[in-house]
Amino acid sequence: MRLTHDTTAKTPHSRPSAPLQPAYVVSALLDRVSEAEALERLFATPPSDRARMCHFAHAHALNLAAEDGALREAFARADQVWPDGSGIRLAGDILGTPIPHNVNGTDMLPQICARAAREQRSLVFIGAAPGVAARAAELLGARFPGLSVPIISDGFLDAKKAEGLADRLRSLRGAIVLVGMGSPRQELWAWQHLARVPNVTVLTVGGLFDFYADRIPRAPRWLRSLGLEWTFRMAQEPRRLARRYLLGNPLFVARVLYQARMGAPFPRLQER
Repeated sequence: MRLTHDTTAKTPHSRPSAPLQPAYVVSALLDRVSEAEALERLFATPPSDRARMCHFAHAHALNLAAEDGALREAFARADQVWPDGSGIRLAGDILGTPIPHNVNGTDMLPQICARAAREQRSLVFIGAAPGVAARAAELLGARFPGLSVPIISDGFLDAKKAEGLADRLRSLRGAIVLVGMGSPRQELWAWQHLARVPNVTVLTVGGLFDFYADRIPRAPRWLRSLGLEWTFRMAQEPRRLARRYLLGNPLFVARVLYQARMGAPFPRLQER
């Protein structure tokens, strides 16, 4: 179930504005929150009978979900789905449901680590190639003294290892579990193996560990501010990402325009 918090500043002479309601874009309902609001929801006390499930959704993920019913269902069942990237903001403008904030894991991770260290909340890193998540944890631990990452695993887990990892998580009440395997694998894997673990929060984070292990450089800030980080990423890995961006971005815009004209294509999943 979605959490709703009104974190708008209050003054004696004005009423706080109501929180923005989630907006449906292409294949998922997105929570129109700020980075600060997302952080509050991430650190809220998780359910005692299951995991809190949170996802970032960028244009590529929504394209995948438009063609993959299992991924659509994962987004529909999630507690939070946060809008990631300039393409999502453009979609909100076209659909008349403005999405003012770009909420993404790469920007949020330093805040997550700082708060986790301050509140003595454990983080768990699962994903990427062998050694990458461990290197990210090492560098982040040096940057944020007191940060605890007691469980680290690469993303190559068979069913037995996944089950063992889930069992270990049961002892980490309040832990925030970051799963970075790329869409749709990370979402489907998290729902299959972690959704029934109580008292934890699960957040899927894509290629986050590669950035924070210094394996892949991030685009300069000025390029990110223009909404063009994807051009930098494509230049780094053209063989892997050219199709995703050069074909996927126009396809995403076409789907948004279709929704603006004809309505949402998956109405059953617009409400939880």
